[in-house]
Amino acid sequence: MKRIIFFFILILLCACGFAGKTVNLTYSQLKSSKSVDVSLEGTNLSYRLKLVQDKKGNFSLFCPPFFCANINDTLLLGELRDQGLFQILLDPSHMQENPLKFRKNGNFENIDKCTIEPKLSGVALMTENMDLISLSPVFSSSSPLGAAAIVGNANSFAAILYISQNENMADLGKQDFQISWNNLGSGQNMILSLLGANAQAQMGKTRIISSIFVQNAWDLLLGGGTTTGFDIQVKSPIGEIMVQRRLGNQGVKPKNNKAQQMPEDDFHITFEKEEDKNFNIAIDYRVKTYSIPIYGGESQRKTIELKTSATIFGLECSSENSTSYDIDCAKVSKTKLKVEKKIKETTVSAGFTINRMLSSEDYISDTYLKVESDKATLKVSTKGTKLEYNWEKCFEDIKIKVSVDQDRYLKIQGSIEC
Repeated sequence: MKRIIFFFILILLCACGFAGKTVNLTYSQLKSSKSVDVSLEGTNLSYRLKLVQDKKGNFSLFCPPFFCANINDTLLLGELRDQGLFQILLDPSHMQENPLKFRKNGNFENIDKCTIEPKLSGVALMTENMDLISLSPVFSSSSPLGAAAIVGNANSFAAILYISQNENMADLGKQDFQISWNNLGSGQNMILSLLGANAQAQMGKTRIISSIFVQNAWDLLLGGGTTTGFDIQVKSPIGEIMVQRRLGNQGVKPKNNKAQQMPEDDFHITFEKEEDKNFNIAIDYRVKTYSIPIYGGESQRKTIELKTSATIFGLECSSENSTSYDIDCAKVSKTKLKVEKKIKETTVSAGFTINRMLSSEDYISDTYLKVESDKATLKVSTKGTKLEYNWEKCFEDIKIKVSVDQDRYLKIQGSIEC
């Protein structure tokens, strides 16, 4: 109990000692447990702890082992959330919103609310042309130990990382039967490198931005592989097109703690056209092709996804089509349809899923109708009916929100601006 009181006092002291912070206190009453979540949220300092009481009356305290701090966008302490080049270094299959480029403070996300169990933690020093990273399990027991350097300028970038996974996390990545040494999951002693370049051109009103990279991921005892990729973005008055592709996708994945097969060929293309607020259209197409089965047969895995959406005078219509060729030539195809309209402060949406089976008739599932506003949310679906009421009241710098649903689950949240 003394430790709990100490952490609560620490949160309040941090909130009072640093301006521009928000202290959130959330009480939730669920079916079999009750919880109190206290978080200090801010752009340069954040911390969080959660106290849970089960139905037997036992208490459990969950909190990150270290607070998260951002000092002048130059020094990061505690939890590290990868993005940009650092994210590609750890997982080259990730598709970015923009072509790759070294940007100051562009390899880590700004954390307002820290995670209770962060995957990566340590210290990062960011400069104009170099980021130095030190990963340490001292800040989080699940974080690996490692050191990395990312350098770059306006036209090129490079990165190298040595990372040693702790034994507990490495055991989670082991498979009962290792049939492919190219997909190792989470290794133990790994070396990862990244090398790439970017360029841009302007032709009239059309702007072209592109990047290309090569990523290597090796485990010192087991081996690994290489992944190559490119990104091309074209912005013109007609619309915006983004083309991305990843080839190879082999080697260890430090953040992947499960035995997961990765695609060898991942192709992604998006198109978006926005005339004004009354008309907008977007198309998203992605194909993932996996490796040929080692033991032969015709069960090569492949997934195809096509997403389209259009907004006309506030009415948004979207369709998500997916086809998966999985184990033993199985084919699964489905289409998700959704219609959404916002009327003043209320949003009304409806949708359903069409399932197309290979050996049986098509059928419809997951039908729903949802009405959402500031005061209440109603959702009627094939899984049941959910109704939630919300109240919100402000007292100068204090904001209080209360919500209760049809099962009388209560949630009270209070926030203080400091």
